[in-house]
Amino acid sequence: MRSLAIMLSFSMLTPAVAQDFLDSLQANEAAALSCEVDGFMRGAFFAGKSVSGDELEQKSAYGEIGVKLRARKAQWGGGYGEIRLRRGYEFDESLSDFQLREAYVDASRGDFDFRMGHQIIARGRADAFNPTNNITPQDLTPPSLREFTSARLDDEDVDGVACYQIEWRPADDAIADENGFSKRITLVGKEDFVVRKSIYYDLDGELLGVAFGRNQKHLNR
Repeated sequence: MRSLAIMLSFSMLTPAVAQDFLDSLQANEAAALSCEVDGFMRGAFFAGKSVSGDELEQKSAYGEIGVKLRARKAQWGGGYGEIRLRRGYEFDESLSDFQLREAYVDASRGDFDFRMGHQIIARGRADAFNPTNNITPQDLTPPSLREFTSARLDDEDVDGVACYQIEWRPADDAIADENGFSKRITLVGKEDFVVRKSIYYDLDGELLGVAFGRNQKHLNR
């Protein structure tokens, strides 16, 4: 009778002990720090025909290596870092570049997530338009003049260059919403017709930003 009672007690306790062991194991796995390391190696070689003759010119050649590190600690946060090293030469000049591409840490507390460090934002909202929207991309070809009304303002100088000053306004609210501004003032050089300055106003008529065009150079064709 005593042996039967002992066996019965053992059989009743075994599932509870096993469950406690599994819960403890899962808790340890959740608390453990997981790390992942990967990277890449690549090279590039560029050559072309010489402008002055028929001989082949080697323009650039280099090799690049990148290393990425991801770390995660469940319920606490994690981190990410990426470095790149490139060596070779471009246009007869030696090239040696070390870059800390990204480095940041994450922290989680309840319903809040925090991130601190250097991060590249691949997608998001820009001030005027989103250049990386893959779901609903915009047509970035130059808009038709029929979509805007224009008026010439008083001439001004930009960095000592005499410029025409032209004000552009979208023809309707839909065009304004698509382009992200209610008014744009463009200053164009009188001699070379190069845009030297652009002033943008948001949809509420407030100053959005100013862009300058400086150090323009003619490229060989």
